[in-house]
Amino acid sequence: FFIKGLMGLVCGVFMTRKKTFKTFAVAAFVGGLIMVSGYFLFEYFVLDKAYAVAALPFNVIQWAGSSIMALPLYKILSKSWEKR
Repeated sequence: FFIKGLMGLVCGVFMTRKKTFKTFAVAAFVGGLIMVSGYFLFEYFVLDKAYAVAALPFNVIQWAGSSIMALPLYKILSKSWEKR
């Protein structure tokens, strides 16, 4: 919960300052970086070093997959933001 909450907080701060595609892309990048590094640190210190290293590529895939799905949705979602 802490890692995902931190991701949401940081991304939300980015998007409240300036609502552009570039800001959205940077927020997605920084949020993903927080997720991957947070998961790695948790797994490294709480679970096992080998597990953390083995899970790293899958966490990067999750980050990339989420970004690949979210970035094209920006245009659709930004239209609903403009109406408010």
